[in-house]
Amino acid sequence: MSPIKDLCLACEAINEEATFSEGDTVAGTLTFTLKKETKVKSVMVKAKGDANVSWSEGSGDDRRSYTDHRRYFKLKEYLVAENSEGSVLPQGVHCFKFRFQIPQGDMPSSFKGFHGRIVYMLEAKVSRGWLRRSRVQTEFNFVSKSFPHLGHVMCPQSGDTVSVDAKICNSSSKKVKPKFSLQQETVYRASGSTNSSDQTLCKIVGETIALNSEETVSCQLKIPADAIPTLHHCEIISVDHYLKVYLDISFATDPEVVFPLVIVPSSFAHPYPGEAVGPYPAGAPSYSDFPPPAFPIGPHPVPAGPAINEEATFSEGDTVAGTVTFTLKKKTKVKSVMVKAKGDANVSWSEGSGDDERSYTDHRRYFKLKEYLVAEDSEGTVLPQGVHCFKFRFQIPQGDMPSSFKGFHGKIVYMLEAKVSRGWLRRSRVQTEFNFVSKSFPHLGHGMCPQSGSVAKEIGVFSKGQVQLSATVNTKVCSPGDTLSVVAKICNSSSKKVKPKFSLQQKTVYRASGSTNSRDQTLCKIVGETIALNSEETVSCQLKIPADAIPTLHHCEIISVDHYLKVYLDISFATDPEVVFPLVIVTSSFAHPYPGEAVGPYPAGAPSYSDFPPPAFPIGPYPVPAGPGAYGYPASDPTQNGTISGCNNQWPQQAPSCGFSTTASSLMQQQAPTAPPLVQQGEDPPSYMSLFYPSQDTLSSTGSEHKS
Repeated sequence: MSPIKDLCLACEAINEEATFSEGDTVAGTLTFTLKKETKVKSVMVKAKGDANVSWSEGSGDDRRSYTDHRRYFKLKEYLVAENSEGSVLPQGVHCFKFRFQIPQGDMPSSFKGFHGRIVYMLEAKVSRGWLRRSRVQTEFNFVSKSFPHLGHVMCPQSGDTVSVDAKICNSSSKKVKPKFSLQQETVYRASGSTNSSDQTLCKIVGETIALNSEETVSCQLKIPADAIPTLHHCEIISVDHYLKVYLDISFATDPEVVFPLVIVPSSFAHPYPGEAVGPYPAGAPSYSDFPPPAFPIGPHPVPAGPAINEEATFSEGDTVAGTVTFTLKKKTKVKSVMVKAKGDANVSWSEGSGDDERSYTDHRRYFKLKEYLVAEDSEGTVLPQGVHCFKFRFQIPQGDMPSSFKGFHGKIVYMLEAKVSRGWLRRSRVQTEFNFVSKSFPHLGHGMCPQSGSVAKEIGVFSKGQVQLSATVNTKVCSPGDTLSVVAKICNSSSKKVKPKFSLQQKTVYRASGSTNSRDQTLCKIVGETIALNSEETVSCQLKIPADAIPTLHHCEIISVDHYLKVYLDISFATDPEVVFPLVIVTSSFAHPYPGEAVGPYPAGAPSYSDFPPPAFPIGPYPVPAGPGAYGYPASDPTQNGTISGCNNQWPQQAPSCGFSTTASSLMQQQAPTAPPLVQQGEDPPSYMSLFYPSQDTLSSTGSEHKS
């Protein structure tokens, strides 16, 4: 049982963006509370920067894994000097200040990608002896200053707009269509091999240019606000950007011009003092030579409309209203002006390689609504020169429709699209997405009740004895940013040490053509203190749902997102016993019980939340990088006997009301009661005193003395 609690590592920001660069000082404090006078071997904090890549290729016997690592720096400071005899620290709160200076050098910025990441981290460790350490980690955002001389390139930044002019002389017998595309290429390198991925950040399609004609086209291409800056100075990861201007010609190779771009953070996007920008290459037109485009050929925030709530979300039955605006440079005949709203789900992935490669795709449409702002007329309607503004209004239909979603192999998109048609192949259009949040969740009233589960496992082969795990989580329904209270009672009657672990998992499944592609992701994880052999302890922890967690996604035949909490014991050379609780993560507005429904009461004999002290080890949760996985929900080992119970347990119903607030946020801050141990069929439930003996202190981890 660790005497250390509330271990916290805080870093002081030096600017509004909370970023650090070469030569900057990283300062902060390490605080923790000792529940009693304690001898520690050392108290240490370190700063480090590392890059890692990892991926696999092939399958079966031909499967090969590639990994590589680079370290950029590692700094260490002892706040309590390392001493084999130990230093005695008094009971109470301890606060230590630390300070590091990031070294100079060509180091890459922080980055997280599908096959690799670059992480700069602070880590603090309180050591009380061999294998008795408490530690905490926190990442900080590093932005490299190591960019090439930028004066003559005027690098764009995220959110900037790139102006592009193209002069097309079509002397052929075919029509051509100009296209403008901003591309990102990410390359991972390991063991002499590379893994690259290309991504289109934004794309604009211009008007068709007739055969034997000449036109000059200009457009404004906006760099997405969340675009990753160009990444160099890393041997194993690189991110490059380029602008591709090309002509789409049917049944011919498209001619193209490619411009390299360097996307940098805003603080580095300005030219150096005293340096001129330009001029353009000889023969290139100036911007003044070009009139503004007749139609906004995207991407533009048109059509636009006021949000109906603070989150700017829409649900079943809501009204989507807005305006379509454009400017005509002269009197123009149009065939129609139309706006439509639609909701679609799409999945796509490939398996195998070469001749054995097979692609899987599927699509679902949830609704499509259309409104003509200028009636369709084959003869055309003449609109005068100037600005035109049209209002539109749609009501989203009722029905079980999934929320907006974007994943690796699929997406669910709700979109508005406006189109101005001037004849065959002469259309200008613009699209904008809106965020749809489904109200179609199952009955959530009983989901606010605690869940309990138990499992027992015989340890064989290399050791002997039995391990029992009983766990309780305070709710089934939660929302991003909430905190889950988890209590686990471990009875270790084996000859091995065990370590409790708590993990929040997300499983995403894509379906097409009778096949599935599943991905498992660890959203956060907490590791507890080691529990000695032949001992018994009760451990509690607070596990926070990440603020950016994707809500649980149902009501879609081809995409689903599920969440579950896994409480398990890490046992070396043995299958880990585990208890798995299904969770439903919903947006905060849906996380409350339905009006008039009671939450609870607990089963008779169960303690109230106030019976539990705060957790013993706040050593997490830590953000864990996403990664691919092909496993589904963890299945119980044949040697494990487990039970999971919820609000419908067959317990006596004379228990008093729980007495906690019916709001989800306050419920999440309470601690859950300890789960009952394994009960054989036909036996009465254990008494309160047999499970929850009174505690004389404020610890949340209680254990028996080592058994003889």
